[in-house]
Amino acid sequence: ERTCSGLSHRNGAKRNMATPACSSGVRAIGYAGATHRGSRDSAYPRACVPASVRHVNREETLQLLSRSRRCKSACVVQATGSVSLREDLFGSKEPLFTDCRSSKVSIVGSGQVGLACAYALINQATCRQIVLHDIAPKMDRLEAEVADLLHGAEFVDSLDVVATADFADTADSDIVIIPAGARQNEGESRLALVARNVAIFEDIIPKIAAASPDAKLLILTNPCDIMTHVALRLSGFPSNRVIGSGTALDTSRFRSLLAHKLAVDTGSVHGMVLGEHGDSSVVLWSQVMVGGGDFEPAYSYILYPEP
Repeated sequence: ERTCSGLSHRNGAKRNMATPACSSGVRAIGYAGATHRGSRDSAYPRACVPASVRHVNREETLQLLSRSRRCKSACVVQATGSVSLREDLFGSKEPLFTDCRSSKVSIVGSGQVGLACAYALINQATCRQIVLHDIAPKMDRLEAEVADLLHGAEFVDSLDVVATADFADTADSDIVIIPAGARQNEGESRLALVARNVAIFEDIIPKIAAASPDAKLLILTNPCDIMTHVALRLSGFPSNRVIGSGTALDTSRFRSLLAHKLAVDTGSVHGMVLGEHGDSSVVLWSQVMVGGGDFEPAYSYILYPEP
């Protein structure tokens, strides 16, 4: 026999009831709040959990599972034969998905953007190893920055942060973030940076691709859209492994500024900025929503202020 106590039936009443053992012979006990999905007078409640754990061999396990038709117990069974129950159910192959936190991320370029990426990766516990790469003359500053990151990493999950000027240290990276590029001068457009940054990419992209042939490239260098195409051509990678940030930053800035203007939370503002990252990007005002409602009818005075 098994005792199912506290089972909650459709009429909401709770009662103690004794029922015969199920056909599998596994002793089980119901738990308070379990939903009885069968008929009101059913002798075999369908929602129950095992009262104890049985250790059986493989053959007996399969017999129990095949005979257990009316009892839907979530039995915990451990096989003691040469083949485990897990192997019976899923095979002996390695799982398809491994721990994403065992990944390695390299950042080529240790300016403000590169360090901000490293800081975000550490705070979000995205990977186990971060490699910050820059040219040799900047290594003293980079090593100081890495020391600061490591000292603060005490408050997050353990990880390794490395400063290097050698692309060999970026080998076998899962993701390579590339903010490296010439500094934009005051009044200079992003398009004027093309010639200088293409020369930089011609030097670094082949080395990155050789060290990490299976990596995904995330391009942050300006002008972002053009440099993403340049990286695609220089690396020889398929297009789904060379990704530019596009207008993601423009969209984030737009939502933040509009939310501040309307004195609402940023999460209540939805909209898109399309086109090329920078001055030529376009806001789709017809698609902007604030608090679930269309923006234009409610806030047209912002777009078309009266004189």
